[in-house]
Amino acid sequence: MAPRLGRSAPEGLERSCGAHEWVRGRGPVGGVELLRAWFRGRAFARHRHDTYAIGVTEAGLQVFDYRGRVERSVPGDVVVLHPDEAHDGRAGGDDGFGYRIVYVEPARIAAAVHAIRGRPGPLPFAREPVSRNPTLARAVTAAFQAPAEPLALDALVLRLAEGLIEGDSDDRPTGAPRVDQGALDRARAFLDARRANVPYRARNWRASS
Repeated sequence: MAPRLGRSAPEGLERSCGAHEWVRGRGPVGGVELLRAWFRGRAFARHRHDTYAIGVTEAGLQVFDYRGRVERSVPGDVVVLHPDEAHDGRAGGDDGFGYRIVYVEPARIAAAVHAIRGRPGPLPFAREPVSRNPTLARAVTAAFQAPAEPLALDALVLRLAEGLIEGDSDDRPTGAPRVDQGALDRARAFLDARRANVPYRARNWRASS
């Protein structure tokens, strides 16, 4: 059975970074952790996480084994790995690959989905592990530009939850609204209600470019 990791980022590395390989992490803060990396060859041994892992391939060809299939991700593709699902990672070419990824605790996604839908429900399940989901792509990109503040993290988790909900249906009519006005109002109320919360400690949120 693949090892299960409580946290997400460097513990999954199969080896230390070699020449022209690097890993930069931010967090975890408030149930959210960011990672940006570049690898050549085999990057990750087979393992599991307790979190959602939602990333965007930035360069090269990323290849990984997941749900009994070999998946491939090229620049601009979004990769969604669900909690407790085994996977590995490797470069699909000699030039290596780079990516940005956000790890989010399932409880945070569940709370955001509740705020969007106005009721509790199951965690969203992205049917395709590799896609061109624009909502998730924008959210991951924005995550690396936002400060480690409670409202910024809440907004990020809401955008990720919205993108996961979009990827949870394969029969959505073309052009149909993805989130109705009521859902947006509930999400706004969710953010407003958290303004009074004690800020998360950001001492582990390290700068990353």
